[in-house]
Amino acid sequence: MTRSKIRRLELAAGAPPRKGVRGIAGNKNAHTREAEREIARRAETAYRRTIADWKAAGPAKAGAGATPGRAS
Repeated sequence: MTRSKIRRLELAAGAPPRKGVRGIAGNKNAHTREAEREIARRAETAYRRTIADWKAAGPAKAGAGATPGRAS
């Protein structure tokens, strides 16, 4: 959105039109897209590992909840 506003101002100031040029997201080459996919894959793997470790550790047993059947 910001980029389109800036471009509108550039055109109003007399900048030449760029017909046929793709937008910001479409201007990436195949290598850049693949690198971004790899970053996303690694982030997903790290997230899954974090959640698995968190679930395996379980909640801490301390305080009133540690003694089942007794109200404090």
